[in-house]
Amino acid sequence: MKSHIKWIQICIFTLLHSVICQKLTGFVGESVLLPCSSDNPKMANVFWRDEDDGVLLDIKNGVEDLKYQHKKFKGRVSSFPTEYRNRNYSITLKKLTLQDSGVYDCNVVIDNKENTSRMKLEVREAVKIPGNGVSSRRIVLPTLVLSALSLIIYF
Repeated sequence: MKSHIKWIQICIFTLLHSVICQKLTGFVGESVLLPCSSDNPKMANVFWRDEDDGVLLDIKNGVEDLKYQHKKFKGRVSSFPTEYRNRNYSITLKKLTLQDSGVYDCNVVIDNKENTSRMKLEVREAVKIPGNGVSSRRIVLPTLVLSALSLIIYF
């Protein structure tokens, strides 16, 4: 409960500083998309950071810069360079570990003005169903879709 209240306080405080907050969930060993975009058509410099100010990725003048990338992210971060022209600066964080849980910031800087997208990532263990090796979260969506279709057909 305290963690939830703290997250709400962080988001409310940072909303005053042009920050967008969202919660994301990922699973150990898999990948997660960390979204980031801008509505300004000008070329942006983008700085991805974790809550300890560790560098995930910098995008400077439309080019990825991995020079200062923190070692814990080496080989695990990718972006979509062909999407930069569409002002999409999202990244994928691969091979998730429980230690990847935390707050991530995407700072988009245009003409010395900074807009930040802040997200809280929670990484969970994938729950395996005994016998078939399928994680329970992979069954949830098809089950919900089938349930919805059943209701539509029924009524």
